[in-house]
Amino acid sequence: MSAADICLWKRLRSPFWIPSGIHCCQMGDWENIECDVAGCVVCGKIHVCEDATHCPLVTYEGRHVCQITGFVSPRPVFDETEFMDTVAGLGEAYLPAPKCIETEQIESWVDQVLSSAAAKNSLKAEMVKRRSRIKQLFIRAAKTYKQARMPINIVSIISDVMNQVSESRVPVILSHAHASELRFLCVRKIERFCKCFMEFLECKLPVVKMKGFVVGVLYLMRKGIVIHTNIVILDKIPILQSVLPIENQLNSLFDVSIKVITEVENVIKLSIKKAGRDRLIEMGFDVI
Repeated sequence: MSAADICLWKRLRSPFWIPSGIHCCQMGDWENIECDVAGCVVCGKIHVCEDATHCPLVTYEGRHVCQITGFVSPRPVFDETEFMDTVAGLGEAYLPAPKCIETEQIESWVDQVLSSAAAKNSLKAEMVKRRSRIKQLFIRAAKTYKQARMPINIVSIISDVMNQVSESRVPVILSHAHASELRFLCVRKIERFCKCFMEFLECKLPVVKMKGFVVGVLYLMRKGIVIHTNIVILDKIPILQSVLPIENQLNSLFDVSIKVITEVENVIKLSIKKAGRDRLIEMGFDVI
């Protein structure tokens, strides 16, 4: 992140009530500016993730995570004692990182997340939960009218209930034809992005990480990624907000870590930082 971006954030968040020299920043005082940069909204202090001497780290599922930004270190943390007596010389050297991901493999993983029986069952269960919550809210609202000995106003109750659930998503199960169209669109966009990411930016992915990367990119397309104000790194497909299973089921449904979305976003943004605006445009990323 450039100094100009940090300066802009400070202008937007100022005035700061306490000078940074005397304020002891608490965890709740930080606001993320970038994936690895945060600012204190109380005193304006800036935190940049660098190493263990700068970040308060916790270990989560074999990774170092900054408690301030949530930034996941790309370097794995291994237990020095685990398997030391029985395993030797096993590492990624035996699995050379390929330069691209095969289209058939992308199609298989996208189809698993979008159209598999496990994905559909997850969405059905979420629909049942949502209907149950609406029912409970309706009954609770009706009881207040009964206790007050007032005539039930159905229109008012429906309006209040729908307002309470308006922020929660509405899961959708697509028809076979619509699911096929969406799958084709997602595969094409992921394939194009992976080609730019792995070939032009020269970012290497171990074979064992490829499924997680593709799934992470698919989930990131719910909102897309835009940098430098108008360069579209990853296209936004709004319908994915409703048709993808919820994130906390990634591990149980698809054997993918639940933190894969954050990891993939961090990897993408760190890699993109190395390329300037002109270079990104030359690579074929869209400008809006």
